[in-house]
Amino acid sequence: MAAVRAFEKPFKAGFRNAFLRTAKEIDVFTKGGIFLGKAVSYEVDLRRLNRVAERIIRGLFYHHKGYRLPDNCELTALETGAYQPKSKAEGLTVANSVYRVLANRELIEIEKGLFSYRFNFASDIPDASMWALKFYDRIVFFGMTLPPRPSTNEGGAKEKTT
Repeated sequence: MAAVRAFEKPFKAGFRNAFLRTAKEIDVFTKGGIFLGKAVSYEVDLRRLNRVAERIIRGLFYHHKGYRLPDNCELTALETGAYQPKSKAEGLTVANSVYRVLANRELIEIEKGLFSYRFNFASDIPDASMWALKFYDRIVFFGMTLPPRPSTNEGGAKEKTT
């Protein structure tokens, strides 16, 4: 099993320690309240998972574009369950925007039920893209790459480079 092998690797010490630090035994019940037994539960470090999704997007960007995402570009990935909109309307607006951009894009499945993704590159903004990554048919990350924001000095004029 891959998770067990990961615990044995010295460079996975951070993952192993985080898992062991938060692991605990819990009672499991059905929605109707029937006791099913005990199971192991642990807390997920969403910041760590989001960074992993960012690295995957960086690799997929290279795979599809043929060049690295420039270091000064913005890249954000967020597990959808962690997204906390300010209002229900904001959540619907974001969901509809992502859906419009990605709904008609090809679904690329690496291994059925294990990993799939969709993406779209902006035709008018270099290095801008949107991504939806899906793991185990249930864990979804949305990601976005954007070109760097233009830098300006306090006077509003663009900085001169030599």
